[in-house]
Amino acid sequence: MDSTALMSWGRKGPGAWITVYTNRGHAWLTVAGIRLDTSPVNDPVGLPGPRWRLGLEGEHHFKVRHP
Repeated sequence: MDSTALMSWGRKGPGAWITVYTNRGHAWLTVAGIRLDTSPVNDPVGLPGPRWRLGLEGEHHFKVRHP
């Protein structure tokens, strides 16, 4: 699924263990509070590509969904 399709996936709000943050241009998720994302935003080493990263401020620009 692309990020737009994920906007209506699952249930609204954060999940107990897995939460998906999505908008029309990007999606990322947290598992047990750790972010899995392709964006290096808020990553102290700034490495590109998908990897586990620190949390992200500004989630208000994303729809919040969970399984």
